[in-house]
Amino acid sequence: MSKKSYFASLMYKLIISIVLLNIAWLSHGQSINTEFGKNRVQYHDDFNNWWEYETGNFITYWYGKGRFIAQPTIRMAEMDHDAIQKILEHRINDKIEIIVYTDITDLKQSNIGMEETFTNKTGETKIVGNKMFVYFDGEHEHLRQKIREGIATVYFNNMLFGSTIQEIIQNAVLLNIPDWYKEGVIAFAAHDWDHLVEDELRDIWERDKKFHTFDKIAAEYPKLAGQSFWFYIDQNYGKSAISNLLYLTKISRGTDNSFEYILNKDLDELKLEWEKYYTQYFDAEKSMLDPKSKADILKLSNKKYTPISHIRLSPDGKNLLYTMNDQGKTRVI
Repeated sequence: MSKKSYFASLMYKLIISIVLLNIAWLSHGQSINTEFGKNRVQYHDDFNNWWEYETGNFITYWYGKGRFIAQPTIRMAEMDHDAIQKILEHRINDKIEIIVYTDITDLKQSNIGMEETFTNKTGETKIVGNKMFVYFDGEHEHLRQKIREGIATVYFNNMLFGSTIQEIIQNAVLLNIPDWYKEGVIAFAAHDWDHLVEDELRDIWERDKKFHTFDKIAAEYPKLAGQSFWFYIDQNYGKSAISNLLYLTKISRGTDNSFEYILNKDLDELKLEWEKYYTQYFDAEKSMLDPKSKADILKLSNKKYTPISHIRLSPDGKNLLYTMNDQGKTRVI
C-alpha cells in the first residue's frame, strides 16, 4: 500500500470514529433522565405566545388571557417592593422576573424551569434565581401574598448566596442556616405581624407547654417560630438589627457569631428572651378576662354545631356582628 493510500485510510477511520462517538454522546444526551422538549402534557396552545410588561424593578411575562392577572401582578409587585427592600436593606442589579399563570394547572403544564420548580406546596411561591412563578387561585389577596413572598425570597437568596452560579454553590455549602432563620426572615419581610399570625402562635402556645421553648416550636413550626423571633428582634432591637444580622451572617459564614456581635448576646440568650417575652405577653391577656364572670358570656342564636365566623365588635362596643353558615347558607346577624 502506498503512503498516500495509508494516510487516506487512516483519516477515514478517524472520521468514522469521531462520528460514532458523537452519535453515542447525542444518544446519551437525549436519555430519559434529561429534560428536553415538551416533557409535560399540554391541553392548550396558549403557551405558544408570551408577552411582557416591564417596570423599574420587574419584568412580568404572561400568555393568553393572563393579561388580566399580569396587570394587577405588576402593580402589586411595585407597590410592595420598596417596603420589603427597606426591611432587608439590600439591592440587586437585575430585575426580578415574574412568570404569571392563570391557575395551578397551567403552571404544572409549563416547560419553563427545572422539574423541581413545579413540585408545588400550598402557600409557597416557587423561585429559580431571580425568577418567581405565581398562579392565580381566584383571590387577589392570595396573589399579592405570593408576590410578596417571592420578592422577599429573591432578595434573601441574593443577599446571602449571591447571584452567580459559583457564588450560590460556594455559599450554599459553607453557610449553615437553620430553617427557622431563613423561613422566618422571608415571612417577616413578606407579612405584617397581624392578628392572624398572632392567633396561630397563641393556639400552638396554649395547646402544649412544650411549645413555650423556642427550639421545640422551631422544630415543628419553623416558619412561625422564625417569624415570631424576628418580630421580637424588631420590637426590642429595631428593624436595622435584622439587616445587620443578615449581612454579618453572610460575612461570618453562619449565625454563631452574628447575634453576639450585633446585639451583644448569643443566640441561646435571645431564645430565652423570646420565651420570656411571649410568656408575659400571653399571660397579660389572660388577666384581662375573668372566666367566672357570667356577665361576659354572650349567647348566640345559632343552631347546635352550626359554624360561626367573622365576629366583629362595633367601635362603641355595644353591638356584635357575625356570620352563621348552615350547610352552605350564610346569614349575617
